Amino acid sequence: MEVEKNLFKLNITKAFDWLFEIQDEDNFGWSWTRDISPNSQNTAEVVSVCSQLSEYLNENQKILISEAVDNWLLEPSINGAIVIDYVWIMYSLIQFSEKYNEFSPEFAIEKIYLAAKECADLIIELQNEDGGWGDNYGEHSTLTRTALVIYCMKSYTMRLGSTTNYDIAIQKAVTWIIKTQNKDGGWGNQPVQQVIEEFKEKEHNFSRKVISEQYLSQAVSTGYALMALGHVAPHQYHDNIQRGINYLRSIQNSDGSYDIFYEVGIRKDVVFTFRHFGTVWALKGLLRNTEVSFSDGCISKAIYYLIQLQDDATGGWKCSPESDVYTWSTANALSIFAKVLYICDNSFSMELRGYVDDVLKSSIYKYSLTDQIANVDISSKSELLHSKQNEKTVLINILIKISVILIAIFFNPVSAFIVGLLILVDIITIIFKGGLS
Repeated sequence: MEVEKNLFKLNITKAFDWLFEIQDEDNFGWSWTRDISPNSQNTAEVVSVCSQLSEYLNENQKILISEAVDNWLLEPSINGAIVIDYVWIMYSLIQFSEKYNEFSPEFAIEKIYLAAKECADLIIELQNEDGGWGDNYGEHSTLTRTALVIYCMKSYTMRLGSTTNYDIAIQKAVTWIIKTQNKDGGWGNQPVQQVIEEFKEKEHNFSRKVISEQYLSQAVSTGYALMALGHVAPHQYHDNIQRGINYLRSIQNSDGSYDIFYEVGIRKDVVFTFRHFGTVWALKGLLRNTEVSFSDGCISKAIYYLIQLQDDATGGWKCSPESDVYTWSTANALSIFAKVLYICDNSFSMELRGYVDDVLKSSIYKYSLTDQIANVDISSKSELLHSKQNEKTVLINILIKISVILIAIFFNPVSAFIVGLLILVDIITIIFKGGLS
């Protein structure tokens, strides 16, 4: 039994139409927005999510994705420059390799394996002594980079081969993440002493609020950490994961969103700001761990909020109601739909798949308004109404039979006994089918 693919079909196809509309016509890459020179990271993010949701692509779009891989991802040492480039390139190559036959590119699959290994080796060389990663060797380790490396490197070792060298690096990084968990259960992007050291000579250029946000717990870093720990060893780090989940529950906004995190850093004396989509990364962390289900309000509210951020005019995604539409935020949002559909399609049993599908749809609808459901499949609503009508009909039939048995008692006790048995059978059948609640 396959999950209802129409659940997000309109959202996904509209977003894909926009992404391919803004793809660079000359070298098939993507930037963070329209009419800006492409780069490897944004291209890899789009390739990754298109590979995961390949069943929604048309044949021409599949050809364009293959061209993007060929032009941007097969030579990471040339097209990449820093850790975040190599990580996204490696992860997108893993996703693309799993759909290689579906895309039917002109290059051999061996090129993908070689490029992925090159990324893995480049990443290992840039690991800091403390076990974490910045974007370059010697830069302060950050939670967002380190957790992303762990997740993608573990995916690489699981799917394309493992070596002791990679496993040791992963474990060293996990140890760093465990050490940096805050007392409230969440994670900040850097340990407090590290932030003080980085900003102490330039404090006058930043507000104390900006500086404190780099080490205080927030949704993005916590989501990254949960995603990494849940991918590596969820049972071993169960307590850390549970504390992180509880933290995310406690800070969710009333509309279902999680705050955007503005990562601020200094690279070669130049200040940079990196914006992270809070709702997406919180969801990624929550969905990676089995302690949270679709019926959980923090999941369904966040997914519904995410749906509302899709731009009606373009089909792309904003990261907040007031922001513009970006390539990265669109790819981020689509990755959540890919994860949800993957969970539904890979449940352990037929019954569980149906349950997950039904719970997901009903949970999302709980937070929707009648005039806002145009982009969501409404079939589950009609099914629910039909189910309630059937339940009313069954109950009416039982009441009629009870009336008949009361009348029969006065005229023929034997007939009354037979009718009573029929009513009992009806009640037992309804209970087993879940007709009574």
